[in-house]
Order: sequence, then C-alpha cells, then structure tokens
Amino acid sequence: MKNQDGASELIDRYLFAVGEELPRDSRADVTKELRTLIEDKLEDRAQALGKPIDAALVCYVLQEIGDPSSVARRFDPKPEYLIGPRFYPAFIKFLKIGLAGLAALILLQTLVSHLSAPTQIFTVATLWTIVRNDFQLGVMLFGEAVIVLAILERTSLGRRVTSEAWSSKSWDPRFLPELPETEDDRVSAAGMAIEICLIVFFAGILNFAPDWVGVLMVNDSGHPLFVKVTEFGLYLPVLALDIWWAWAVALKFAVIAQRRWTKLTRWLEIGQGLLGAGVLFAIATYSSIHTPASSPQIAPALPVFRLVLSIAPFAVLIQPLIRAFRLVRGHPEIARAK
Repeated sequence: MKNQDGASELIDRYLFAVGEELPRDSRADVTKELRTLIEDKLEDRAQALGKPIDAALVCYVLQEIGDPSSVARRFDPKPEYLIGPRFYPAFIKFLKIGLAGLAALILLQTLVSHLSAPTQIFTVATLWTIVRNDFQLGVMLFGEAVIVLAILERTSLGRRVTSEAWSSKSWDPRFLPELPETEDDRVSAAGMAIEICLIVFFAGILNFAPDWVGVLMVNDSGHPLFVKVTEFGLYLPVLALDIWWAWAVALKFAVIAQRRWTKLTRWLEIGQGLLGAGVLFAIATYSSIHTPASSPQIAPALPVFRLVLSIAPFAVLIQPLIRAFRLVRGHPEIARAK
C-alpha cells in the first residue's frame, strides 16, 4: 500500500500501540495478522467508495476495528485480576522473583547462621526465626508492589492511552504515539514497574525501618542474633541514596508515560547512573568495615565484603558510560536508515 497522506505511517503506529499491549512472544504474529486484516478492509472500502486509500480512510477503518487496548485483549484474552490488565504480568513476574529471592535468602541465612557457630546445634527455633523475619519482609514487599502497581494502573502515567480521543467508544488514530527511532528505545512497562517496586521497597526499609537492615546469624550460645549493617562499619548516606532512588523512580514514571526512551530521558538516565556510582563510591570510601563485637566469628567473610564494596561503584559506572558513548556516537540503526 502506498503511503498517501501518512496512511501507511498511521497503520504502523496503530500496530505498534497494539503490540505494546501484547506478550513479546506473540507480538510479531499478531501484528502481522492484524496488518493483513487492516489492508484487506482498506482495499474493500476503497473499492466500494471508489476512492484511493488515504489517512481519512485509514482512520475510519481503524476506528471500526477498535482502540489498541481492546484489540490487544481480543488476541490475548487471559484472565487478569487484582492489579489490572496492564500491569498484571509485571505483578506475576514480581511474585516469582520475590518468592525465589526469599527462598534463596532463607537458604543463605541458614548457611551463614550454621557456619557462624559450627559447634552449636542449628535448632528448629533458629530456622523458624529466620523464616518468620523473611516472611515479614515478603509481606511488606508484595503489599508495596500491589500499591505501586495499582497506582500505575489507575493513573495517566501508567496508561497506554492518555487522550480522551482514545476512549473505548470513540478514539482518533491521529493521536497514536510516534514510533521509536530504534528497537532499543522501546519500553518494557512490566520491567520498569518491577524496578520501581524494588526501589520503593528498599527506600522504605532504609527510611522507615532501618533496624531491619542487617544480617541474621547464630551466636556462640546457639541463639539467633540480628546484627545491623551499621555494626559492620558500613556508611549509609540516606539523603544521597534517597535522591538517587527518587531520580530513578521519577525517570521511570516519565518513560512509562512517554511509552519510549528519548534522547533526553537517556541523558537523564546517564546522569542518574553517574549519581549512583558517586553514592556508592562515597559508601566505599567512608565505610570502615570491621568485625562486630557481638559476632567475631564473621571476620573471615569481611575481606570478600570489602572487595565487593570497592568494585560496586565501578560496576554501576559502566552502563552510563556505555550509554553516553552510544548517544554521542549516534544509533547505527538510524545512520543506516538515512
């Protein structure tokens, strides 16, 4: 079909909007099938009306087919509850990651607790203390995820469609979002929603329940002992961490609202990454890691912790530097297209 008055671009934007609502593994097949359906309808309408295919005719056909969200649900009619159709997949993925993380945490704490007091008997009471503490963390984590995802679902920031012209009864294809310049600029709303949930969770713990930040182990008498990270000499600049996390959350909200990465948001991401590297560098510099007086048995593991702490700033710094290089150099895909 020839591109007359932006008709072809309008179809591409419509298919892109539908594809954003679909699972990645079925996106290509569904949009291909939908494109064929649209083109067949356009040919039929053009012949019946005796006029060429133009943007006005495309708008008419697309309005007849339906808004992108409704069409996507026809092709992917899974039951989605609790959070809502947009972020339900993110919630399920978050549950899987969280459950796996809690299981790994319980296993790690059990192992550390046993090694920290190898001469003591690891009792059921000790294991119950570990599981109980982690269960409380899990409840907080999932409760916070429900709140964050529900807010995303019910605000304009979390919606695919923000214009009144996109309502289910009457919507205008001319308000479809522009296509991203590259595939790398495409946004995974589910992935970003999970990242927002994790950031909010850790920020909430650090600000409102700092006594929960620590390590659970067994002391020499065989009883469970919780050691705060501050007892290890770890420096935590709460204000700097909050600024870093707030920047990250605000940026992710903005990208979700725009439905794509832009050069501006990419540069903001680079700035946020540089800030994060600086915060971690300050933590590594001002922390004086030492053995807690209450847990001298943890001393052999501290050199590894010091090594991880010194490497962390440089590991975080790599991504923004690579992203800045790519932006300055330009996207190869765009260069080939010109």
